[in-house]
Amino acid sequence: MKIIFHLVAIIIVLLPSVATHARSLTPQLLQKLGNGTILVEDMQGNRVFSHRTNEHFVPASAIKIATSACALEALGSDFHFPTAIYQDGQGVLYVKGFGDPFLVSEEIAKLVSRLKEKGVRKVSKIVLDDSYFSPNMKLDGQSSSLNPYDARNSALLVNFNTINLKKMPSGQVVSAEPQTPITDLGKVFAKGLKVGKQRVNLSKYPDEALIYAGELLKEFMIRNGIKVGGQIVGGTVPVSLKPILVYQSSKSIEGNIKDLLEYSNNIIANQIFFFMGAYKHQAPATIEKGQLALNECLKTRFGWDNFTLVEGSGLSRQNRVTAEQLMVLVRYYDDHKELLPLKKKIFRAKTGTLTGVSTLAGFMTTPAGKTYRFVIMMKGPHATHGAKFAVGRELYRTLSQR
Repeated sequence: MKIIFHLVAIIIVLLPSVATHARSLTPQLLQKLGNGTILVEDMQGNRVFSHRTNEHFVPASAIKIATSACALEALGSDFHFPTAIYQDGQGVLYVKGFGDPFLVSEEIAKLVSRLKEKGVRKVSKIVLDDSYFSPNMKLDGQSSSLNPYDARNSALLVNFNTINLKKMPSGQVVSAEPQTPITDLGKVFAKGLKVGKQRVNLSKYPDEALIYAGELLKEFMIRNGIKVGGQIVGGTVPVSLKPILVYQSSKSIEGNIKDLLEYSNNIIANQIFFFMGAYKHQAPATIEKGQLALNECLKTRFGWDNFTLVEGSGLSRQNRVTAEQLMVLVRYYDDHKELLPLKKKIFRAKTGTLTGVSTLAGFMTTPAGKTYRFVIMMKGPHATHGAKFAVGRELYRTLSQR
């Protein structure tokens, strides 16, 4: 049976076809690729392998290279997400978010230090404004689970809309992160937890998630000697107020992208997706505006046509692209290779995995020092997490012998 398969594979390879390059797949590559597509070229653009490259596949998280490339094009590599702070004559402090994915404890500490430098000494109330994004947006493919990667997107979120808690055997609850103070809401969410460290996803509690951002801000202000009283509530900034501080995140969009590609972080990808929608088509951000901004970029900047993208992280199975289209993006990363993670000590590439979907796209360099661009997309029951790496290793072995 194995011999018959190899004979069939050789016949397929030798048959003239627009789908498969004439010097194309070895029987070993074809066998490992299965029901998939592959496109390989050298750095001069000369094609080495080409198989089913105009057929549409679900890209899974490999599509994050599209979201990232469009963000770099739209915003510039040195863009920094802002968070605006206002204070009225009664001491009410207003905080307006614009979708900063990395508004984490370390950044809040820096923001509060800047507030103190601006002369803020007393706050009578905290009002949190997340109106830059439409409320309660749910993307296709996004689960309602409490896993951190399913955390809810928002214009004003802290610590990726999660709380990292530690419950002691005595029942005492403390923060599981030294840089993050425990807050009242943290203690409330810890009541049903088991002993040990656990990260709580706040996605099912959007109102509480917003208030948690205010609680963290309050704790850091108190630590800095700023007196804080009154309520913490959601609201909007009065149009008459001017910001006393527009805090720029210390992490540039390039830094955001490096982390989102390294860890395949869905919430960062879709924070950028939503922000681009509002940036290009006015606030508030919506799913439709994000889709419009991303699709416009891919059509006008990268020449894509006949594709479907409904969100920016790869969670949706509605996303459909070809190997030819992904290769256009891989070429874009010729000058941004350092943003792509190193995988298996061989591939400088972005992975993608869903049940029955396995993708890998990026670069590989042979022992002889020759670099190739490649796209691998697979589908079906054999398209497991490890399947793309099996194809990739076979490709590496084949190219190393050229």
